[in-house]
Amino acid sequence: MSMLILAHSLTQAHYMTKEEKNKLTRDALRHWYENHQEEYCNFTDLMHDRRGIGFDQVFKTAIMLVPKYEKALLLYLKNDRSEGIEDLEKILTDGGLKDQLALHFRAQMPDCIVPAMLSWLFFGRSFECMVEYGEELIQDGKLNFLLRRLASFNIKTIINRSLTIGARKEEDWVKFVSEMEDMGITPVVTAGVVAKFKSIPTETKVEMKSTSEKKPIPGKEKKRRSLKELLPNSDEYLLGSIDEHIHIKQSGKDLALLYLVLEKSRSLTNTSVVEFHAALEQRYEKKPNIRIPGHRGIQDNLKMLLTPTTITKKSGVEVPCMTFERPEYMFAYNDLVEKLGVQDYAYSC
Repeated sequence: MSMLILAHSLTQAHYMTKEEKNKLTRDALRHWYENHQEEYCNFTDLMHDRRGIGFDQVFKTAIMLVPKYEKALLLYLKNDRSEGIEDLEKILTDGGLKDQLALHFRAQMPDCIVPAMLSWLFFGRSFECMVEYGEELIQDGKLNFLLRRLASFNIKTIINRSLTIGARKEEDWVKFVSEMEDMGITPVVTAGVVAKFKSIPTETKVEMKSTSEKKPIPGKEKKRRSLKELLPNSDEYLLGSIDEHIHIKQSGKDLALLYLVLEKSRSLTNTSVVEFHAALEQRYEKKPNIRIPGHRGIQDNLKMLLTPTTITKKSGVEVPCMTFERPEYMFAYNDLVEKLGVQDYAYSC
């Protein structure tokens, strides 16, 4: 819960005034984002990890920059009358968080998450990630009522703030609710907020209100195709090879490359990353040594691999290509193609 509140506070901290943008401009962040894709995607992997390890790193960074924040947050969490988080945000502001972050961004010290964190807040699926995490906290039977109530409050504030600053549109949140339901999660709080949007059609409002009134059943998920069903011509050799690969490599970046190899070789039937992710979770849910990251971590890395770029030939001529076709990625791509032998499993439409 503390990590969710902190990330929420940081989101507010980075939509700056004109004067502040002179210190840390959107252009500077964009330049870092475009030239540090691997580092950025490694960070999004952490933020989408279900164990919350990314939020934990963000929290540790905040208390390093503003030590007073830690005690104030702990008292806030223990106070059963806590509601708004304005006082917490004021501590971060008065503690010079914005200037500290700008300084760490410019310094770009090794192992510092600040550049990736700021880029994620501006350009990534930061709002969606925070809301999804909050919905999962609410449905966690191990949390007490107070913490679930705080999670609900934060979800509402995060959604409304994203709309106020123009970072998201109302239709983005309608799509998000549908996506969550496709994953077998009933986002009751988010749907309740969306049902009150003014611009969406009446029919959509009714659907959202219906979702908000559902009682989530833990563990109940929509019927999805298994990994074997997503690979029409697969056999035990291919599935076993995938098992061996995932046992060793299971980050969002690794799974994005696996999806790309299977899709480009036409071994994988027409499916989305969301369904592919669900099939992986289903297959490895009883494997204690395998933790499948959130589907958005796979999506972010796949987007990076498919980003248009260029390769400079020895002649000096720049040739258009996708990022995954660059030498630093192509070796891993070809190695995985050979390891899985995917050329033998292509299917016909």
